[in-house]
Amino acid sequence: MECTICFENYSKDRPPYMLNCGHPFCLGCLKVMVSGRNIQCPLCKEKQFVDSVETVENHVVVNLSILNKYRNRNEEQKDPSRYSISKDPSHGLNIEIPNGFKCRKHKLPVHSYVKSNSALMCNECIESSSYDAENIEPIPQILKQLNSSLHSSKVKKEQCMSQLKMCQKELEIFFEKNRDATRHKIHDYFSSIVSMVKEIELKALAEFELKTDKELEKLHQVFNEIKSVNKNIQSDIINIDNLFAMDDKTKVVCMDLLEKIEKEKNEYYKDIDFPNYFLDIQTKPDNISLIKDVVEKSFDFSSEIIPNRDKRKLFMNMFDLRYMWYCHRCKHKNLIKKAPIECSRCHIYKPLELYPSVFKSKSEITDGELEHLKQRGTEEKLRMSANNQSLFDREEGRAWYAVEAKWMYDWKMFVQNKRDSCVPSFKKSDIDRIGILDPGPISNNILFNSSGDLKEDLVIEKDYKMVNERVWKTLFDIYGGGPIIKRAQCNIYSEVIEANDELEILANKIKKSRKVDKRKFKKKIIQFKDKNEELRKAIIDDRNYKLEDVVRERRNSFECLNRPTLQDQNEEEKENCEASRRNRPSSIQRGISSINGESVKKTLGNLWNGVSTQFNRYFK
Repeated sequence: MECTICFENYSKDRPPYMLNCGHPFCLGCLKVMVSGRNIQCPLCKEKQFVDSVETVENHVVVNLSILNKYRNRNEEQKDPSRYSISKDPSHGLNIEIPNGFKCRKHKLPVHSYVKSNSALMCNECIESSSYDAENIEPIPQILKQLNSSLHSSKVKKEQCMSQLKMCQKELEIFFEKNRDATRHKIHDYFSSIVSMVKEIELKALAEFELKTDKELEKLHQVFNEIKSVNKNIQSDIINIDNLFAMDDKTKVVCMDLLEKIEKEKNEYYKDIDFPNYFLDIQTKPDNISLIKDVVEKSFDFSSEIIPNRDKRKLFMNMFDLRYMWYCHRCKHKNLIKKAPIECSRCHIYKPLELYPSVFKSKSEITDGELEHLKQRGTEEKLRMSANNQSLFDREEGRAWYAVEAKWMYDWKMFVQNKRDSCVPSFKKSDIDRIGILDPGPISNNILFNSSGDLKEDLVIEKDYKMVNERVWKTLFDIYGGGPIIKRAQCNIYSEVIEANDELEILANKIKKSRKVDKRKFKKKIIQFKDKNEELRKAIIDDRNYKLEDVVRERRNSFECLNRPTLQDQNEEEKENCEASRRNRPSSIQRGISSINGESVKKTLGNLWNGVSTQFNRYFK
């Protein structure tokens, strides 16, 4: 037997106690139910006054050995008539009611059960109670009903188990039949996908080969043209070598002609722009590298055939400039997720031309691009303020740079992204979400007149503003422009600083200043001298021996040409020489005719025609 609250079997540690209502509970549960001096039955809600739990009279005599004997006894050997009230075997049940369970009030055996409050009753309780006869049933009858319901549930359970086994066998047979068919379907499906991918790969490779062949043909044409130019130049060099075998007078005439040719060559050489061809082929097995034109124009390519969603997204983002951008200074490829504002290598800001929605499709600008623009403005403003707060650059003797005031105002409006109502701004976007645009290149050319000199009566803070060297370098690296206006003082009309003047300014600053550490300035002067010396050596070492260098080296090897030329004479001597030459127009012809006659004319004519035609053809 067990307690109806904790469902623990009665034992020596948990002896059963019966309340006045007839409901038994263990001692541990009764201690919990005591509130003050009252105990309320949790089943029928009847209250009982007690001093303590131990004072409750225990009318239930439990012998644990007898209980164990009843528990282990086989139910089939029990006699139902022994425990039946009516002595009828049909009324009995295979559960024995111990004689120790008696009514607390009348001390008679309990044999009935009340359905409404779950109370046990004896004969006297039934006679004195006001319960209906339908509400009272004998305990064996209730146990019999429970036994029958238990038996029916067991039968249903066995039926369900048999049906479950039948279903399991049918499912096993079904899976055995359809396993091979499903396997073949899966194999056919994925084989079709593999064949489709191979076809697309072959098409992409074919288009790639066509593109590369065309580019290689163009490169071969350029190389052939360069070879032909090289041959012509070699022939011209041979002609020049022939000239050096002539007399000094003829050489002077040839040098004058070559100087004219070099001037014309330099004019054409400024506009030369050689194309850059490169192939970027990625051979990693996890990535797919294709040309964008092949994917978009050559054939209909569907990225849905790639099963992995992350790889498909990576494949489609390889050709989208919204996910990467190239730095114009260091040619570094930056991912927008890692470096959305500035280059991760040289820390130059991303130009606004690489924001496609700012100028082309302004209505389609995303929130991410707007956030990047605002972040760039705030970071640029903080960087400028940090550079402007340097006390060392504000001291006397340092270099100052002039910036046009209107451009500086537009830059402030851009980094703050607001518009002043007093001064109109022409750099505002048509869409309010974008706001103020960048000011563009530095427009210091406004401070100069048409002749190239500074305008007069320029007022500081109105026409121009002076900034230190760090601020100027940061602005110039980001926006470019110019020209550079470098001054020794915070005034645009002060002394112009050159490379050598800066050393003198630092030396004078050491003499005048007592607060500044002289060792630091000496180190800076030494570093500056070393830097200039390294620059001079690099220029000498890296000098390109062009046509003019070869000519001048060979010309200086003759003693007769070491005397002062027209460039070394003063202005008066130049004017006299030019006047004498005007009076003698045929002197050059006499010099040429006096030395080998036809051979010199032929050599000079070939040299002039060859060089002029080649430069006009390839460098115009």
